[in-house]
Amino acid sequence: MLNENDRRCLEDFMPFIDGNPRRMKRFINVFNLSQRIAELRCEVSPQLTAKILKMVILVEQWPYRMAWLLQLIEDVNQMSSHSLEDSRMNRLLGECFERDEVRPGELCWVMICRVGILEVYRRIVCELSMSNVDSSNMRSIDSDPQLFEGLLLCNGNEKHSSSEGPYAITVHDLRPLGCNTEGGENETCLRSYMFNLPHAVTDKVSITMSKTLHLHHLVRRSESLDEEEEDDDVVNGSDDSSEFRGS
Repeated sequence: MLNENDRRCLEDFMPFIDGNPRRMKRFINVFNLSQRIAELRCEVSPQLTAKILKMVILVEQWPYRMAWLLQLIEDVNQMSSHSLEDSRMNRLLGECFERDEVRPGELCWVMICRVGILEVYRRIVCELSMSNVDSSNMRSIDSDPQLFEGLLLCNGNEKHSSSEGPYAITVHDLRPLGCNTEGGENETCLRSYMFNLPHAVTDKVSITMSKTLHLHHLVRRSESLDEEEEDDDVVNGSDDSSEFRGS
């Protein structure tokens, strides 16, 4: 059952809930289960409770977008933790963020933790998921995308739209289970309480992300080659005109 703190959090989140009675009943049941498991694992703070409730709603109403977000976070974490240099991912991150936001020598994982979950969604996940040819069918299982961003920004702060606050879900909160980061206990990792994300969706996104990254890499490489050919044509044209003037 929901206590006073849970009900207060739910009231804050209500403007972003689509009102489907069956869906509301399902996420309340999932939240009660997740909350009970959290209580058995650790001392549950009101902040963790609010994050679990918020995460359950995000997954229930936007499984496709959350699957992309979780898959990206997992891939970047694994790439950084194993010191793997994936040129496709590095190039994508370089394109999605401003030059002054990318610090030389900084691991991709550190960077996405620093810029925040909403910016990761807006700049990377939207770029990848919406460019996929199969995304139109999969996006239909999600609720209103504007409500998704609104709920991400509903963080218990006096400023209604703020990236900080007691309800704020961070990239670190969604880290892969067992990842060796500072303060990386699984008890506070929200993936430990994510029971309502369909495996069919996560499997589809896992396969699609790899293909989409590869396609994105090929498109950018082709564009780069075209630009080099244009530069060569300009240089050659300049040389030809110089020879013509000399003759």
